[in-house]
Amino acid sequence: MKKLLLTSIALFIGMAAFAQHHSLPMTGKSVNETKQGKRISIANGIATIGVQQSNPYVNSKSFLGDSLGETWYDLQTNKCVQNRIVKHSDGTISAAWTMSDNSGFADRGTGYNYYNGTSWSAFPLARIEPVRVGWPSMTVSNGNEVVITHSATSLYMATRTKGTGTWTSAPIAHTSAQEQTWPRAMGAGLTSQKIHLIATDYTGSVANGILYSRSTDGGATWDLQNIVLPGTNPVTELLPTGADSYAMDVKGDTVAIVTGDMTSDIVLCKSIDGGTSWTSQIVFQHPIHLWNTSLSGDPAGTSDVGGDGTAPDTLTVCDGRLSVVIGNDGVIHVFFGTTKIARGLTEAADFFTYWSHIDGVVYWNTTMPIIVPQIYFEADTLLNKVGYMVDRDGSGTIDFSGSTPDIGDYPFTGLSSMPSCAVGSNNDIYCTYSSVAELTDFGDGRAFRHIYAVKSTDNGATWSEPVDLTPDVVTESVFGSLNRTVDTDLHMVYQLQSEPGNSLQPSTGNIHVAQNNATMYLKKNKDLTSGIDEISSSNFSINQNYPNPFSTSTTIKVDLKQATTLSIEVTNLIGQQILKINKGNVGTGTHTFTINRNQLEAGIYFYTVKAGENKMTKKMIVE
Repeated sequence: MKKLLLTSIALFIGMAAFAQHHSLPMTGKSVNETKQGKRISIANGIATIGVQQSNPYVNSKSFLGDSLGETWYDLQTNKCVQNRIVKHSDGTISAAWTMSDNSGFADRGTGYNYYNGTSWSAFPLARIEPVRVGWPSMTVSNGNEVVITHSATSLYMATRTKGTGTWTSAPIAHTSAQEQTWPRAMGAGLTSQKIHLIATDYTGSVANGILYSRSTDGGATWDLQNIVLPGTNPVTELLPTGADSYAMDVKGDTVAIVTGDMTSDIVLCKSIDGGTSWTSQIVFQHPIHLWNTSLSGDPAGTSDVGGDGTAPDTLTVCDGRLSVVIGNDGVIHVFFGTTKIARGLTEAADFFTYWSHIDGVVYWNTTMPIIVPQIYFEADTLLNKVGYMVDRDGSGTIDFSGSTPDIGDYPFTGLSSMPSCAVGSNNDIYCTYSSVAELTDFGDGRAFRHIYAVKSTDNGATWSEPVDLTPDVVTESVFGSLNRTVDTDLHMVYQLQSEPGNSLQPSTGNIHVAQNNATMYLKKNKDLTSGIDEISSSNFSINQNYPNPFSTSTTIKVDLKQATTLSIEVTNLIGQQILKINKGNVGTGTHTFTINRNQLEAGIYFYTVKAGENKMTKKMIVE
């Protein structure tokens, strides 16, 4: 059964509004309480970039995947996740991410790693481009690996022969005098010479549509360039959707592009002749067409859809994070995160109230009718939500561990969002998404996000229950990017970090400390068998160490339901074992571990309690 969250937060500059959605109850104090958690810098002790060593966040927890490299630049995308991984037919893999080795980001560029069929290369020491760029889109064409990014003034392309040689890179010449940014690029395969490219065209801060370009010679020239896609004209059809609010997939001569945001429809653009001609259709119809036009006599526009003039109506909308994949039968599958917004008569054109604690990844395909949601919260019943927060302990409620429950900063993002999708050889459809994980806590009330996966074996008619692919209770997993085809396994890259949220999009009430993060590769069997469950065990339970943080000593209580062996291991941020206490064989009941301050230096540590074959991991802070 799908489980939705009770409490929703509405955020607005200078104000906060609250709403209730009654489906699955949530426990924990009201989320508007002042956070009392201590902010801890985790920069010290993180593995130095370029040094090939064990991933600082993983150590023996190999279920989180392989570390490919590191980055201080923790905003891999503004909205939709780029295609950042290509699994080749010979078993090799290419992966890319935005990388910087310091908090100033002057060296920002594409981090790249390659799997030769046996092992990954060493951590990259520098970006592959000679200039500062960001937001890489990884693809292949004409026998080459291709990475397209944007620099300060233009789009930028880097290429090299697959898996070998040096990178050749240069700006992409374009016919428009306006700045192009935030690209998505995808080829039709390693042996094809076509590259399909979309980007936003900005004059200052105003988008002028989604522009499409095509190369038929591996990027040497572009025979189609800066074509405004049908259905996305910002004057008459679709408001500007903003940075990264669009996704693309290519299968042979079929190209599918989807775009949409909080104040616009979701539009699907499709070409079946390799990009020469296009059609478009609405996937999701926004309750207000062209949001900033006059409504009820107000030139700024309001969300008073009913026209009664008494109060703004609450609108169910896309949160701007979408993904699209073309099935083997030509059916196009679309996934998007959801949120809710409202605008009153006194709010300016660029302001609206936004609900951050709305949950659900919605699914649609081209055999389905247009989604036309109603206003208010009843609209949730009209949406086909296949991704959602998971009741991990089976209590029937979504429970937050912290006394002041909150989430990390990813502005305008729902509780379950960042979808990425793929298709199997048997036409099974897969979707991964990042979702706030129940009963996790950084220590200040912020819950961590995990990456979950769902699949459909009947072309989207029914969906499996979500499976947690990154079930570690003390790390944050976000920005998952799936390889578009599934063989025996799903192949994904994602960002792993030690604190919820990101440092580049802070809010005044939730500051994320800049830190080094790991780019991870994860392979998961296509059957989606569950990973390690570290939140509960039929044999034992443990309490969070108390006090935490501590300056003299701390105590950890363990309750055993049956006799077994019992031990605890303490590791630092780079996975080194600092302390181990082995109690040997013990009986049922409560057992206590005491850790003294003089055994540890100040910092953040993970402690893992092992009871027989079961184990749980939690985090503690030493002052």
